[in-house]
Order: sequence, then C-alpha cells, then structure tokens
Amino acid sequence: MVVEEHRNLDSVLECLASPIRLEILKLLSKKKLGYIELMENLGLDKNRDAGKFSYHLKKLQTSGLIELDKDSGKYVISREGLVVLDFLEKLEKNLGLKNVMMVWRSDGVIEPFDKRKIVDSLVREAGIPPRLAKEVATIAEEKLQTLKIEYLTSSLIRELVNTVLLDMGMEKYRYRLSRVGLPVYDVSKQLEESFKNGDMREFMEKATEAIMREYVMIDVLPRDIATMHVTGIVDFYPISTWFTGVVSRSYLTPLTEEENEELQIEIASNMLNIKHEINMKAAREGSLKNAFKIALNLCKKALMKNRIVSVTVNMDDLLNSCRDLSWMVKNSEKIDRFRMVIQVDKPYYRNLIQLEDISKEINLRYNVTNLIDSTFYGFKMPVEKSSTSLHIVLTINLLALALESGKDLDVFYNNLVNILTRCLTVLVKKTSLSKKIRKEEGDGNVIYIVSVCSLMETLKTMFGYNQILNISKELHVFIDRLFALIKNTIKDYSEEGCRIYVSSRSPKSSAYRMMLATNRRFNIGKERNQDKYSYMAIPPDEKFKKIEDRAYLESRILSNVDGGHVVMLRGRKKKIIEDANIIMSYLEKIGNPYILVLDERS
Repeated sequence: MVVEEHRNLDSVLECLASPIRLEILKLLSKKKLGYIELMENLGLDKNRDAGKFSYHLKKLQTSGLIELDKDSGKYVISREGLVVLDFLEKLEKNLGLKNVMMVWRSDGVIEPFDKRKIVDSLVREAGIPPRLAKEVATIAEEKLQTLKIEYLTSSLIRELVNTVLLDMGMEKYRYRLSRVGLPVYDVSKQLEESFKNGDMREFMEKATEAIMREYVMIDVLPRDIATMHVTGIVDFYPISTWFTGVVSRSYLTPLTEEENEELQIEIASNMLNIKHEINMKAAREGSLKNAFKIALNLCKKALMKNRIVSVTVNMDDLLNSCRDLSWMVKNSEKIDRFRMVIQVDKPYYRNLIQLEDISKEINLRYNVTNLIDSTFYGFKMPVEKSSTSLHIVLTINLLALALESGKDLDVFYNNLVNILTRCLTVLVKKTSLSKKIRKEEGDGNVIYIVSVCSLMETLKTMFGYNQILNISKELHVFIDRLFALIKNTIKDYSEEGCRIYVSSRSPKSSAYRMMLATNRRFNIGKERNQDKYSYMAIPPDEKFKKIEDRAYLESRILSNVDGGHVVMLRGRKKKIIEDANIIMSYLEKIGNPYILVLDERS
C-alpha cells in the first residue's frame, strides 16, 4: 500500500489536473479494477499507451489517492481518494458546475473556468478593446467546450486564445500576449547537458537567456527594429542578456594579494553577467604576475563555458617576467581559454619573431596590439576606474543595405543613417538602466560599439572586384564617407557616462547569422564560411596584388575607427611575419587601436 504519512497538497492538486487520472478515480470508486481492465475502460491501447498509463497510476499512488489491493492484485480507491472525489462532486452540485470546465492555474490552484478572466487578460496585456476582447473570449470558450477537456491549464488556454487571435487576423495582439521561455524538451536537454558538465550555471544561463531574448524582441525593441534584427539587417549582441549582462569586462589588475582575492571573488560572482571575455589590464608596474595569477585561478575554478580570460600586457614587462610566468603556467591546469594581448610599441621584425618564442615558452595563445586598451577580440576597452564594461555591440549588415539600395550610393547612405538613428535611440533608453548597475559595481563609462560586417563584399558589390585590386580613389571616398556618417550620427547620441565607439569588426556569431539571413533573402548562393562574410574588415584570404596594397587599405579603414580593428594574416610563419611587419609599419602612424592575429598554417 502506497500511503505517505505526510502528503503534499500540491501533489494532490496536480493529480486532479489530469482528465485521465480523474477518470481512473471515478472508475475505481465503483469497483476494483486490474491494470488491463482499467486500460480497457479508458480506451487505451495496452502496447502504445502502457508508458503513459503507468505514469498516471504512479502519480495517483504517490499522492495516496489509490492503492493496490494485495489480495486481489487490483487497484482500489483509497479513503483519501474518496474524500477528494466527494469534495469535487459537492463542488459541482453546490455551485452548479456539473458541466463547467475546471482550470489548474500556474500557482497550483484549481478553479472554475471564467471567460471574464480571458477578457481582462486581453484588455490588460494585449490592449484589445473590451468589446473585441469579449468576442475573442467567447470563441475561445466555444472551442474549449468542443474539446471537452475537464481540467485545463492556464498555459493551454493562453495557447488557444493566441490561435483564435491568429485566425481572426489579429497578429499584433497575439504578439503582445506571447509567453516567453523554453519548451519542456529544451529544458530537459539543457538540464542533462548541465549535469554532464557539472556546472548548473549553464542551465541558469540558458534559461534566463531564452526568456530575455524573447522578452526583448517582443516587449523592448520597437517592432521595426525587432524585424530588422530577425531579418539580419542589424544585430544587437548579446540580445539575450539585454538588462543583466555585458559582452566583455576589463579590470585594472591590483597590486596586492588582498585586492587580488577581492577581485577574484567579484569576477566569480559576476560570471553569469559577462558573456564573452574577462580582460585583465597589466598596465601598472609590478601588476603582471598578479594578472596571471588571477587569470589562472579563474580558468581553474570559475570560468564558465564560452568565456575566455585575457591579459593585456606591454612586451617589455612580459620579457622581464617571462621565466616566472612560464613556471606559473606550466604548474597550472585548464589554461586552454587563457589568452595574452601583447602591446608592441614598434613593429620591428625581430619583435614579432621574439613574440613567437615567448608564446611557445609560456604556452599561451596571443594577439599583438598597439594600445594597452585593447582586448583579445579586438575591441577598445579603456579602464578609467577599477573596471569598464562593453555592454552591446550593434552591427550593421552593409551587404544587405547595398543589395536593398540597388547599388545606389545615395539610397545606401540614407538607409544607413536612418537605421543607425533608430537603433541608437533604443540603446540610449537602455543606458539609464546600465548606469544604475554601473554605480553599484563601480564601473567607468557604459560602452557601446557600433560595428559593420561584410565590408569587403559590399565594396565588391558596389564597385567590382577590380576596384579592390587597384585600390581606387572611388573606394577611398566610399570608406571615408561610410564611417564619417556613422561617427556623425553617433555624436548626437553620446552623453555623459556613455561612450560609443566605432569598430571595423563584429562578433563572429553576428556576422554568421547575417550571412545566412542575407543569402536566404537575396538568394545569392550557398552558405559560405563566416570568414568570407567579413566579421573583420578584410578577411585573411583576401587577394591583393602586393602586401603594400593591403597595408594601405587596412590603414585607411583604421584611420576611420576608434573602437577596434582586427588584421588577420594566414599562412606560413616566415611569410606572415614579413607581411605583419609591413602592415604594422602602416598602422602605427594612425594611433587608433588594432589587433594583429597571426594564424600560422603550413
């Protein structure tokens, strides 16, 4: 006999929410029935429905509403089951609810179906006029009665009402009434994955991101902006942590052990809120070893999936501490997501060779930069106080704009300014909330990045491939005007406590999503590798007559962006270092931040 000493009222109410379980109670209130007899009375197939039926029986037994008679081997209704069934029958009789549907609310309460609650919800949540709301509620009630479901759930009613709204051509109202969250299947899979990885923070992150992503798309972004995001004209990264998270955060490395511990605790507690990169600035003398110590501890104990921790360091400081740092790394675990950003003051060939040797000795991946403000992924992050956060990267899909404009430059420029203006208006509204969070965390300015993707493909679409090879004057004019329009538009939206920089690179995921959307929308061929859909200004495999032509074009672009520029060179070690030396000699004259990535391949 399955009878618990202390029964939970919630489990009993949950049992009553299923029409099948209620029918089992009613059948057993008349006589004892065996397993097969019950299935036959319920009209269930013993092969197809066995699993579902066993589940319902177990729920009823666990709740103590039915029992298994040991003598006959059949199921009987328990005393508690009779009390519950009697209560429901009296409720129907006394309130005249014999043919009234019952609703199991999300808070566990069961109550009679009331059409007026649908009307109130439609008026309050969706803004539907009362008379029209009554019409929708009446149609929904009729459909529910036709289905003859004895016990409904509030989520099922909402789904049916949304279907009615779609049938009536009221999509704009259905949009406001949407429920946000994860399907049950996705929850199960994500829980399984989190258990497997031993980090339940992953589940918390995915669940909150799913809710936030849908909420922002439905209720925060204006409808036209949400449509542009979905169709790949623009991208807000990361949209899934709009209110709670940041792309990256840079910290000024402390000098004492006590401050080290405090900072590690702060970073670990904010790990869910930092989407991509945790960057340590070893900008003060004597801070480099502390930066490495913090980074290694984070990698070992606190770093979540899809994050990296980087240290931005001056090359001279790195050379002076190389032996100690090498020892620290070799005696540490889990360094696969630890990166270095090395500031090189002069682009000498021997410096680049030396960096290769240092990288092998320390066994860490690295990028080269010209400014201590840079992060590993190439965005500018100046630390003015203890830390600075990059909140959103807004990316404009230049190729989609070019195709939409029919290659008409005036139309292209007008569309660019209009879209950017509308998107910046949205970011300004977000800034006030970001400032409140910043005050609590002690951050400096709220930072946004406006970036572009598919620049090279846009140039080819507008001017043709030969113009790229020849680096024509027309090309220069286009690049200068493009970024001048972006910078001039941004000026109108910058304010105290908020900085908006312009970058020539976008997040890889943003570029890839835009590539797929643009290919589908304009039917321009098969899906291409995201390197070919430039998340960098110039993809690493782009062909030029000579390296000086590329160096000049890279410098032209860099002169127009103040928020980060990435140059990736791919090939054999000796060749890419030679090319890097030439390109850096052009870039050093500009003064804006850039990242050089050497992708050595045989």
